[in-house]
Amino acid sequence: MRLPLQLLFISLFMLALPWAGCQYVKELESALRKGQENTLLASAQVLAQSLDEVEQFYPTTAYINQAPPADRQLYAHQLARPMIVDGYADDWVQEQQQMNWWPAKSTVGQVQLSASIGIYQSQQQQSAGSLYFHLNIKDSQLHYRPYQEQRVIAADSVLIELQHPWGTRSAYLLDTSAPGLLRAKEITHQFGKLKWVMRDDIYGYWQESAKGVAIELQMPLSIVGHRVAVSYLDYQPATDQVVMYKVGHSPQLLTMAELNQHLQLLPPPEGYLIRSKRQLAAQIASYANNVDELLVVDRQGWLLARTYRFQDAEPDEFEESFSYGFWRWLYRLLLGDKRQLATFSEVENRFYNEQVQAVLKGEANAQWYRSSSDKTKVAVAYPVKNEVGVVGAVVLINSSDEILSLTNSAWRELLQITLLVVTVCVFALFGYASWLSFRIKRLSGLAEQVLSKEGQLISYFPVSGAQDEIGDLNRSFSVLHSRLMEYTHYLKGLSSKLAHELRTPLAVIKSSLDNMALEPLPDTVKTYQSRAIEGVDRLRYLIEAMSEANRVEQSIASAEPELFSLKSVVEGMGQAYQSVYPNKEFKLEITDNSCQLWGEPELISQMLDKLVSNAADFTTDGQQIAIELAVLENDYLLAVSNEGPLLPETMRHQLFDSLVSVRKEANNKQHLGFGLYIVKLIVDFYEGEVTADNLDDLSGVIFTITLPKVNSLTIT
Repeated sequence: MRLPLQLLFISLFMLALPWAGCQYVKELESALRKGQENTLLASAQVLAQSLDEVEQFYPTTAYINQAPPADRQLYAHQLARPMIVDGYADDWVQEQQQMNWWPAKSTVGQVQLSASIGIYQSQQQQSAGSLYFHLNIKDSQLHYRPYQEQRVIAADSVLIELQHPWGTRSAYLLDTSAPGLLRAKEITHQFGKLKWVMRDDIYGYWQESAKGVAIELQMPLSIVGHRVAVSYLDYQPATDQVVMYKVGHSPQLLTMAELNQHLQLLPPPEGYLIRSKRQLAAQIASYANNVDELLVVDRQGWLLARTYRFQDAEPDEFEESFSYGFWRWLYRLLLGDKRQLATFSEVENRFYNEQVQAVLKGEANAQWYRSSSDKTKVAVAYPVKNEVGVVGAVVLINSSDEILSLTNSAWRELLQITLLVVTVCVFALFGYASWLSFRIKRLSGLAEQVLSKEGQLISYFPVSGAQDEIGDLNRSFSVLHSRLMEYTHYLKGLSSKLAHELRTPLAVIKSSLDNMALEPLPDTVKTYQSRAIEGVDRLRYLIEAMSEANRVEQSIASAEPELFSLKSVVEGMGQAYQSVYPNKEFKLEITDNSCQLWGEPELISQMLDKLVSNAADFTTDGQQIAIELAVLENDYLLAVSNEGPLLPETMRHQLFDSLVSVRKEANNKQHLGFGLYIVKLIVDFYEGEVTADNLDDLSGVIFTITLPKVNSLTIT
């Protein structure tokens, strides 16, 4: 794997930064939730302790000691305005929407009767006002009071039973002869007989519906007691009996005698009339801005007071934007509360779940819920106590939207910043890795270019000034290159030094052997003498070859460039070679261009001599030696080819080194490999290139020399 990819892979570990940020935000959200719980719990405690008038939580002491079952109670909502008594429920629905409560329903097993109850109280006087009933009754056969019927019970009717705190009880019966206004009669008895008295202050409206009848009633609040019972009397004319449907009770079939006895005795209603407390509502109103919703409930969870915090229904533009929705969705996906929370049901008139039941035992607690709109809410409940014990509870409900919005904002900014930092770091690392890779690759290229195609060390190795490990490696390569250059120069000068040092002792040996030949010697000695003379000749030839190379180097060093015609030199030398090598066939292909070139023409002649001599050695009599001179765009091309054996592949790049020869010795002629070495020296002088290859048809060998038309010798 390449270095940039390795660093790119390693940089992926930086994604741990946003992960750590997410965990931090998650812990922050948990801490904020806990802090919200504690704050609400402290507020609930203060509020519960401030409700000193705990008598508001129950109508009588008997309610505390022996409260009836909750389904026997009737709950009356506080109305903001008087209702229009017409039998229709539209004003009830409008009131419920404005007051944010839904009609309380008191039902029996077969859902024959449901009742919504509301109280409208005067702002100046609490006793002034009205109690309203809206009853929905399922009855397929309605019976109206016949004309001039004098019996108390002779039609379907509504019975309202009341009991005041001082013990007096009363009953009111409402029926009608036809749909419309209801007649209200207060039931009394005299000498064992039921009597009635018409009441003008109690009235209602009978409105038939698809399933039965809807009845709306109004009675003055001043006559309403603390216990109330509402019944629908379904008159059965065939048997002269009545089926009593009482809220919270099972249907009961009564004969007229039993009903008369019931009305005469008037047993106290079992259920209480539970109503919201205006004083409590005013007392908790100051806390409305601190929580989303504040509830005060009694021991049975009935809602006594309630207040809300005003919330701006119009979210800002950002909260409606797609970006906000995306970040909120991503936040919930990654960090959302995954706990299995209880479902929060909107409070109507009673709040009596497990949390409230627990707090009514005296222990404050906090509970998290999930609403139907998938919002998380926290409800904190604190008991309200007096000398008799727990009489109710204060419940503070708050949503986690503020925390969620805060953490969502913090998380969004954190994630954006960390992702930006990670992206920048990844690109920076990738760029840095690419730069390192580029430097290492360039250093590798320099190391590969130290040797030229001909196997020669280049004279210059760039030295880096970088003060790091790659710079140190570059300088180490440079030092190594300098040492190799010095050693190469030493080897190049070794031949001239050897030639100089060996020439005198070789002359002494040669003269001694010549003198020895003038003396009479045994035949065995003459054999050794002859071998010694051959060895001396070989040494002498070696020294002459090294001297010749040395002379060429000296000639190159002292050359005085002049402008000459390369064509004239090559053409003249080519014509002369035919007479020098009469057994060879020479072929000249010379361009018509004069091929002007700056340099030393004598060196060109020596170079041609070496190439032609080399070609003549590898050709037999009658074979062809071709000399070609052509003009290229920027160079002159000089080629000498000959028929003969091919070049060995392993020695092709070493042919131009000194003391390298691929020829076989014959006719006692020594070949020490200095000829092509001299050719290379002369080509380097002209800043050209020389190559040796086999001919395309593999019939021989060709030496190709390219000489630049313009070189450092050119004088303009």
